[in-house]
Amino acid sequence: MTPELQQLIIDRLFANLAQGLPDLAADAQSISTESHISPGRFDQEQRHVFRHVPIIIGTADAVAIPGDFFTANDYHVPILVTRADDGTLHAFLNACTHRGARLVGEAGGHGQRVFACPYHGWVFGNDGQLRHITQAEGFPNTAKADRGLVSLPVAERFGLIWTILQPGAELDLDTYLAGLAPELAGWGFDGYAAYRPHDWTCRANWKTLVEGGLETYHFRNAHDATFNAIQAGEATVIDRFGPHARMVVPLRTLAVLAGAERRRWRLRPHASTTYFLFPNTFWSVQQDHGVLLQVFPEAAGASRARLSLLIPSGTAHMSSHWDVFRDWNVAVLGEDFALGEQVGDTLRAGGLDRLTFGRNEQLLSTFHQTLTEMVGAP
Repeated sequence: MTPELQQLIIDRLFANLAQGLPDLAADAQSISTESHISPGRFDQEQRHVFRHVPIIIGTADAVAIPGDFFTANDYHVPILVTRADDGTLHAFLNACTHRGARLVGEAGGHGQRVFACPYHGWVFGNDGQLRHITQAEGFPNTAKADRGLVSLPVAERFGLIWTILQPGAELDLDTYLAGLAPELAGWGFDGYAAYRPHDWTCRANWKTLVEGGLETYHFRNAHDATFNAIQAGEATVIDRFGPHARMVVPLRTLAVLAGAERRRWRLRPHASTTYFLFPNTFWSVQQDHGVLLQVFPEAAGASRARLSLLIPSGTAHMSSHWDVFRDWNVAVLGEDFALGEQVGDTLRAGGLDRLTFGRNEQLLSTFHQTLTEMVGAP
């Protein structure tokens, strides 16, 4: 983010603080609670959203050098990501092309040039090519060149690994990010690594957890002793980029900028800048690190979430420093997800037919509008 843009955002933060309000939508909106409890709607979202848009499946530090690999199954599509001997990044279905057995069971590793299927022993290179068929006499018409692993589109950007869960799909991040790519690149997270990820399971629809991250209206009540203790007030500045958004929350130290030269104004460390990357990812820029939060759909009434602190590579030995920020973020999100489970229980019990989003919760309305357009639901 350029210094000039940061200064303009700080102007808006001061203006919002003077009014005691965040950026507001034109009107309040409401949606049916059916979208959060219907198995049919859940299936539509999996088919029409999560299988068709770029999603983040890991951090680039996990495949930094040839021979590195990791696996993922967060979207119920088994994925194997490798760095081949020539340095090329690959993403494949983590499935043997013989009979579909899971090829790699480990979460990740290093120095791996080949992978042997645990079922019948077929061997694949880290470039996805089939190298060996056991008892090849049984497959006289099988050409190894035609039976390599099924490739998925893959890209490495901003220190993250992206894919689309459709073989042969076109992965065009610049177009999908709707102008955000240069700004994300400008924060310099390419050399960062994931530190002590933390996972939650929640008995709530995935959208309920996303909704909690799209507004700061709840901070005063839900996070009174945590985030509310460091924010300057409900003065969030919001900008949309297609289905994505940037949210900037002022911290109490922002007041020091009022007496500083404008040309020296910077958001870090005086504001928390969070990017919502549709459909399920929050990427926050904080002080000397980042925070990556992803929400994974499990069923109509169940979800998972994962938080990863993003720290400069080679600094994991500073654990006493990073643990403070990691544990604080885990505590804040734990407060959100406990409330999310209460919402999930209530919606499944029935009785509420509408959810209301105020003018000060504008991103919830746009999030659901985008989803509705993609799934084609009324």
